[in-house]
Formats: sequence, structure tokens, C-alpha cells
Amino acid sequence: MAGANVLRSCEHWVVQYQRTWRGTLVSSFLMPLLYLSAMGVGVGSRLDDGAVAALGGGSPDYLSFVGPGLLAAVSMQTAAIMATYPVHGAISGRQGNIYQSMLHSPLGTAEVCAGHLLFIGLQVFLTATVFFGYLVAFGVATSLWAPFAILIALLTGLACAAPVAAFSAWTGKDASLTVVLRFAILPAFLFSGTFYPVHLMPEPLQWLVMAGPLAHSTELCRALVTGTITGSALLHLIVPAAWLVIGFAMACRVYRRRLAV
Repeated sequence: MAGANVLRSCEHWVVQYQRTWRGTLVSSFLMPLLYLSAMGVGVGSRLDDGAVAALGGGSPDYLSFVGPGLLAAVSMQTAAIMATYPVHGAISGRQGNIYQSMLHSPLGTAEVCAGHLLFIGLQVFLTATVFFGYLVAFGVATSLWAPFAILIALLTGLACAAPVAAFSAWTGKDASLTVVLRFAILPAFLFSGTFYPVHLMPEPLQWLVMAGPLAHSTELCRALVTGTITGSALLHLIVPAAWLVIGFAMACRVYRRRLAV
């Protein structure tokens, strides 16, 4: 897989985005601010010191607890949305046979897949950077390690986008994408330690949550932003990285099958 071809594949989506970027202003710039204001400031103002201490994680207040978690969760949500309908439309021909047209150039299926994921990664990086800027403005990101949380948010988005793209390329029905967003992405957003610690959940649910990438990324972002990095950081890094590698392999395989000519 040639890096130059991956960039050419990504270039298509960048050029397309130049015509549609205004439609993402709310999701990329306004929604992160609303999330932090509503959950971190609004809900956080109702919690006393004892409740905050029970959360653990070394956070001095609820805003410092929920902010890094939202950084990871919003990145996952952004990537999932971009890896559903756009991927399905491009591979099914409902957006003008985009992938098939790319394959009439020197691009291969793996490069087509990697280029689209690279574009999704650029979008996630932009959203995560804006969100991190809000964390700085709110006085949450004070650790020297805090900027690295942007990279973890990027990893989180790609770890979600790769397997979701594989499913979107495989399924033949639009309704299946709605099921994924409602019954996989949304529960992960709510129950992966973003708003309250995983250890407060029933044990079977803890095992289920920790099998996914978001709970680990949430813990790692929180540790980086608050400067409370422990030995478990490596595990929290390995799990989403594994999801990315396995998901990308699955996506490439599905793309080859669906785009075989």
C-alpha cells in the first residue's frame, strides 16, 4: 500500500469537504462547548466535594472528570457518524460510485479504505483540537501531558471508525446503520466511564465496557489531562490500538469483496 496513493484517496474527501464544511460547524465547534457547559459546569455545580472524591481519577471537580471523558467520547461519536452513511453510500453507489471510480485509477482497495479513514482521522483531529481548546479555556487542561490527549482522542476515533466502516461496507441496508448508532455507539457514549466511573457499574457490565476502546481512552485522556498517569496507561493504549488494527484489517477485507471487479 503506497502512502502517496492513500493521500490521493484522501484528497477526494478533502475536496468534497471544501463544499460541505459549513454543515459541520455546529458539530465540530458548538456541540463540544455545549457538552462541557451542560455536563461539566451545569451538572458539576450540583455535586459536593464528597461526590467528586467518590469519582476518583484524581479530578479536583466534576468538570475535570467529565471534560477529558467527553473529549474521547465526542471523538468516537464523530468518527462513527462519518464511517456509517458516507462509507455505505460510497460503496453502494448511492453517492455516485465513488469507490468504484477510484479503483479505475492506480488505487487499490486497501488504499481506498485507508484514504477514507485518513480523512475521518483529520476530521476527528480537528474536533478534538477544538474540544481541547475549550478544556484549556475552562482551566481543566493544566498538565504538561494534557496536549497528548488530542492524539488519544484521534486514536479513539480511528479505533471506532475502522470496524464501523467495515460494517457499513458490508451491510446492504441503511437501517442497519441506524441500529449501530443507536444500540452500539450511543450506549458506549453513555456507559464507558465518561460521566461516572466504570467501577460503579455491575461487574458483568464492567467487563463488557472494558472490552471496548472508549473506556480505556477515557481513562487515558483523564490521566493525561489531570497529570495522574499510572502503570495502567499502557493497557489503556493497547486496547484501542488493537481495535484499530483489527478493524482496519476487517475493513480492507470487506472492501475487497464488495469492490471486486
